[in-house]
Amino acid sequence: MSFEFTVETSKGINEVVNRLKDTLMEDKFGVLWDFDLTAKLQEKGMDFNTPYRVLEVCNPQEANRVLNVNKLVGYFLPCKIVVYEENGKTKVGMPKPSLLIGLTENKDLYDIAEEIEERLIISIKKAVRLKKKIIRSKSRRHQTFNGRCLLLFVISTRTENNFVVIRVKILIILQYITKLLKFFLYLIHFVRIR
Repeated sequence: MSFEFTVETSKGINEVVNRLKDTLMEDKFGVLWDFDLTAKLQEKGMDFNTPYRVLEVCNPQEANRVLNVNKLVGYFLPCKIVVYEENGKTKVGMPKPSLLIGLTENKDLYDIAEEIEERLIISIKKAVRLKKKIIRSKSRRHQTFNGRCLLLFVISTRTENNFVVIRVKILIILQYITKLLKFFLYLIHFVRIR
């Protein structure tokens, strides 16, 4: 599973950054900092010419919500969205909040992070205005939380003005599976003895 979400567009970097700021604002995410990495590296005498911007974004209500569950989540805040040019295209991407929060092994935080991730992905896709009428993606995520295995299938369909996410969550409690396996092993052993 990839740690990041990235899309590309033929639009210019400044146009994408400005549009991204607008789409994030529509979903109550503010841009705390628009860091021009290229300018800073050149200022320090480095030979780096690739246009590269790092946006630090935050939704105060969501930040408050996750910090009230676990203060260590602040290590992952604010969320970062990177916009840069590569091979004549502008790329927009971010590390997936669900994967970062997954390190805490807290299911409640994971669910919040997954929701935030989906909202940020929608904002990014709106900013680049993907030309394709329908984009289908399937991903399979696997996380372990305190002895439980969470198998999550996400099927996403995006149309021009519509984003539908169908999530099917299947929780499998490993203790029950272990007991079932022990039972079958016992049966096999019992049958062999007879």
